[in-house]
Amino acid sequence: MRCLSADGKSYTSAYNTAGKTITYVAAPAISSVSNTANGVTVKWAKVAGAAKYRVFRKTGSGGWTKVGDTTGTSLTDKSAKSGTTYTYTVRCLSADSKSYTSSYDATGKTAKAK
Repeated sequence: MRCLSADGKSYTSAYNTAGKTITYVAAPAISSVSNTANGVTVKWAKVAGAAKYRVFRKTGSGGWTKVGDTTGTSLTDKSAKSGTTYTYTVRCLSADSKSYTSSYDATGKTAKAK
């Protein structure tokens, strides 16, 4: 990455020649979203090369909100409110949880919490 002048015609900084490498992997595909006694459980298939996963939810046309992180292939949203319809999606994370290493399904899967 380098800085550019306001007109975009010249570089105004140097760059780190070592750079940083991130291996991008496939986006997780949610296999099910279901109500359980503890909340709404989201399940997906393991993604080769993924270190961790981050689950998000949204209501209606709102933005995505983090539910939690896991190294497994399921997570229960224990804060889901009864009667509320949520849409869930999952992204892969680096081992240090600082970088996303995949895209996500922008459509997601929906469930109404009981």
